[in-house]
Amino acid sequence: MGQFLTNRLAYRYWWLLCIVPVIILAVLVMHYSVHVPFWDSWEMVSFFQKHSSGKLGFSDFWMQHNEHRILFPNFLSYGLAQLTHWDPYYETVVNVLLGVSILSVLILSIKRTFKPKSNMFIINSILASWLVLSPIQWENWIWGWQIEWFLSALAVIFSLWYLSAKHLSLKLWVLAITSATIATYSLANGLVIWPIGLAIIIIRKQPIQRIIGWTFIGIVETWLYYHNYVNPTYHPSKSLFLHQPVAFIYYVLSYIGSPLTPHFQIAYLVGFGLLALFLTSCIYLWFKKRSALYTTLIVWLGVATYSLLSAVLTGISRLGFGIDQSYSSRYTTISSLFILATFIIMLFALELFLYNTGWPKWRVNSILLIVTVLFFIPILLNYSRGIFLMKQQHQRLVIARKCAETAKTQTDPCLGDLYPNNIVVWQRLQYLRKIHWGGF
Repeated sequence: MGQFLTNRLAYRYWWLLCIVPVIILAVLVMHYSVHVPFWDSWEMVSFFQKHSSGKLGFSDFWMQHNEHRILFPNFLSYGLAQLTHWDPYYETVVNVLLGVSILSVLILSIKRTFKPKSNMFIINSILASWLVLSPIQWENWIWGWQIEWFLSALAVIFSLWYLSAKHLSLKLWVLAITSATIATYSLANGLVIWPIGLAIIIIRKQPIQRIIGWTFIGIVETWLYYHNYVNPTYHPSKSLFLHQPVAFIYYVLSYIGSPLTPHFQIAYLVGFGLLALFLTSCIYLWFKKRSALYTTLIVWLGVATYSLLSAVLTGISRLGFGIDQSYSSRYTTISSLFILATFIIMLFALELFLYNTGWPKWRVNSILLIVTVLFFIPILLNYSRGIFLMKQQHQRLVIARKCAETAKTQTDPCLGDLYPNNIVVWQRLQYLRKIHWGGF
């Protein structure tokens, strides 16, 4: 079995296994997306109304949405709306393109970590494709508003990609800052790129000017983020995690374990196993090949830390909604990255361990392939579950679309399928009907 990957045909056609999940995802999104604004998406209508009255300004794009400053997603969605008369379907197309872009940068990072076309490169690239583009992220894939999740994650990964380059030139340092800025003003968890990036710059012993520059810009952008910041009144207290530390730990573990589990009840156990695997692999490498953590694997340490800190920040903000809220599909866009980074670091450590103990190459290849298959099993099981849940969401969106077409008054109870406030959504629906936007 270990000889499979050394076969010339495998070297030549392995990329087909990376293309398959792209095709499947594109077909699923085309089939299950519905041309209708849904929940938060209705906030975009106020942009169109202000534009028509000449009152649209930068402050509208900068305006806080829940805990987030979604400046760049607002710009992207608004620009796309002008081109498509705001058909939400095209936002889901952008989601897929951003998802594929995330995968592309990750595969480039894998290419930096392992020799191109080596067994390790092929194994990790295929697994990344099926994990990162899994339908388990069904909520984000077919809800156009979720552009913010993919844009922020892509910007973080780009920033880490630039910072981990073999030769970190001034140009790459500037590009890393630009990407970090986009991440910061796309989603709240994008803020964590600043301390992560600072750690990488220090570890890589960059000039003091770059350390000071990165720190200064990070502080300024964080201050701007929280200037005139208002805690959402309808959200739970952010200090709750201090009073319920056990529940908070369960929340974080469930967050990072959810992409591999079919049931919420065991997500925290899987999360605990992943975290233990990550820490064990890092500790082994610290003692056996410390230089790899500072060079070859530093981008994956950054990716894992980004995902883990995102889980912590989300737990602080959302613990009051219940531990089961950590199982939300929208979070799997971020938690999948922790799983991938953990797998790559673990596989790197495992290969080193096997060779150090004198195992022959063919047996090492066999062990690595078996471990990969074991990781693939829960990914594929959840893959099918994601398709099922995507289908269910499609049915809800079809009902919402019918309501948007047939509702006669603001008292129509079906408007609750579109937006939680009937009065607000009715006024915005009437406006969209008038200008024939939003798919109407």
